[in-house]
Amino acid sequence: MSIKKKISLYYAVLQYMPDPIRRESINVGIVFHVPELNWSKFESIKNRQRIKSFDDEYDPDYISLMFESFGFEFNSDQLDSYGERFSNINSPTFLEENIRFYVNEFRFLPVEMIESTFQSYLKDIENLRNTFLYYDKPKGERITTSEVKSLMKRQLKFYNFNFKQNKREFYDDFIEDNIFDLANENFAIKALSFDKSRNKNLANELKILMYDLYSNKSDLKDYKILIVVDNSFDVLDLNSSTNRIYQKFKVKLSKEFPNASICSLSKFAENITYQKL
Repeated sequence: MSIKKKISLYYAVLQYMPDPIRRESINVGIVFHVPELNWSKFESIKNRQRIKSFDDEYDPDYISLMFESFGFEFNSDQLDSYGERFSNINSPTFLEENIRFYVNEFRFLPVEMIESTFQSYLKDIENLRNTFLYYDKPKGERITTSEVKSLMKRQLKFYNFNFKQNKREFYDDFIEDNIFDLANENFAIKALSFDKSRNKNLANELKILMYDLYSNKSDLKDYKILIVVDNSFDVLDLNSSTNRIYQKFKVKLSKEFPNASICSLSKFAENITYQKL
């Protein structure tokens, strides 16, 4: 079978909501499914400290037990005498049929599908992990702006957001590069990376972006401007120089462009899942 043959990669993000009143949740796992391979797998967050800091009543034994049960339910390589739970693993609805029972503190986001190949599906899984389980990413391995851009574009493609028709372009004043990575009649989207190792470059990049936005302010007044940044943005140290740079930029941006917002790649993916762009 050709390694470039197209296959369907289904996935659903697992969220943990310890307090139903507060209704705050954290991504703690993803389950993947490829019908063409009769394969499924659950991957949990490795950084358990993140769950502990999120849940005041964190019980490590309970969390481990739940993750083991998800592994039993979804890891198709763990066939045993109860293997009938995988009897419909070649069905596109396998995940949908099996995640619907989880409705309490552990619950799954709706099943999504991306088009992949035998050659690239493992890389796609890695990208989805980087998108949704970003707390597992070592600090020294923050994704770059180009990776943010690539993941962002793929997410939009996966959810059928069309930026090819009615495409708009907004240029800077000097070398006439397009300011935004994607734009149509409603949205103008820019990808950035908040890499702590390059604060000086980050500050300059934000200054340039702000200048370019000013230069196109009248043309952008009817657009929703989205600035999508890597997921380290969600866990910035409040006392870090990166956070200080971000806060100054955020104040200036919100003051001058009330139609602009900043969000992490993970939140961006969740928003387009629910069509909330």
